[in-house]
Amino acid sequence: NQSYVVPHVASLILNYKHDRLNVTPTFEFFGGGQYGRPTQVVGVNPATCSQTLPGATTATGDPRYPNGAAGGLPFNAAACSGTVLTPDPYTGKFDNYGAFREPNVFDGNLSISYDLSKKVAARVDLINVVAKCFGGSNVPWKISGNAGCNYGPGGTYVNNFYNPGDTIDPYVKYPYNPNFGSVFQTTSGGQANPFSAYFSVNIKV
Repeated sequence: NQSYVVPHVASLILNYKHDRLNVTPTFEFFGGGQYGRPTQVVGVNPATCSQTLPGATTATGDPRYPNGAAGGLPFNAAACSGTVLTPDPYTGKFDNYGAFREPNVFDGNLSISYDLSKKVAARVDLINVVAKCFGGSNVPWKISGNAGCNYGPGGTYVNNFYNPGDTIDPYVKYPYNPNFGSVFQTTSGGQANPFSAYFSVNIKV
């Protein structure tokens, strides 16, 4: 469902040194990851539905029938027990492998060291001074901000397994969801890594 091979990766390392001062900014960009698969979406198998929707007299206007219905009564989702693979209702087709593009991620860091003496040096590392994710496919499940940096299969997508008027949990509203995994998993992290700072003293003996 997801590609762990990010095709576009670039790193830039700069260094400035003057007397006892040493400044090293670093930058990294990676993007072009993909996700999606044709077997991601399942829906109601109508052959396993034993009841029609109580009180319904027609399927017209039922959001579970986006292409209309030639006749008959709408199904009662609570009385359906089986599933069948269906096209993604948001794209209108079976999603190909890698059909969607992951957002790009850019981060910048800064390391500063200063030689207090010939044997003692102090160092400050500022990690993720800049940490941004941007771009990617424009899809309904995309969220804004640095939380939506990576997408993949979410919970069990509800698709048409509901009755009109039911409240749908956001976790199962879409076939794909943001991944909120380890923030330090740079290959496929769910969100931009947080800012952190480290101070150290190096002593030569």
